Amino acid sequence: MPASPSGDATIVYRCPSCGQNHSVAAQIVGRRARCRNCGHVGRIVEAGAPGSEPSVYELAEPSSPTHPVPPELAARPPLAPRKGIFSTAWSSGAIEESQISGLAFLLIVLSAADLLMTVTLLRASPRFFEGNPLANWFLARWNVLGLVMFKFGILAGVTVVSEFIERRRPGWGRFVLLIGCVGAAYAVYTGLNLYMGHIDAQRAAIE
Repeated sequence: MPASPSGDATIVYRCPSCGQNHSVAAQIVGRRARCRNCGHVGRIVEAGAPGSEPSVYELAEPSSPTHPVPPELAARPPLAPRKGIFSTAWSSGAIEESQISGLAFLLIVLSAADLLMTVTLLRASPRFFEGNPLANWFLARWNVLGLVMFKFGILAGVTVVSEFIERRRPGWGRFVLLIGCVGAAYAVYTGLNLYMGHIDAQRAAIE
């Protein structure tokens, strides 16, 4: 038996797949190794020795053992994908489309016109003043910004309450908003008349 340069005994191993001869250390006889020529994995035996049949194993990661699925789990339908908080609330009906969007938009427009008319009158002459004590307090404290906060805060509160009523008493929420729209339209009409009267009075004084 030949010896390797380091003094260890070597044997000749013949690959059963490609027939290539390899010189390997004698102490690894019986172990599995991969052929450097063809990549075949086989057990190291000396050339011509019995039991040198090709190996059926490949070097791969060991697979995890599979367990049978219980019948009760196999019969269950697949789980639906998880939804976010808002999508779940929307699909369950907790968040629904507004029932009063049209009247709410009309009330916003009329309230904005009323606010514009009020600011115009206050700037036109000192004899005009805000008749609502609470609105006048906001006006005195934060000027026009305070008036905007007050009027649109009231508007938001009325819209939320009307939406709440409409969902439980269909028709009543719209009625509340309709009353608000009529009130805002009347305020705009009154303010416009006051402003036109003020303009006419100025023209008469000039003439």
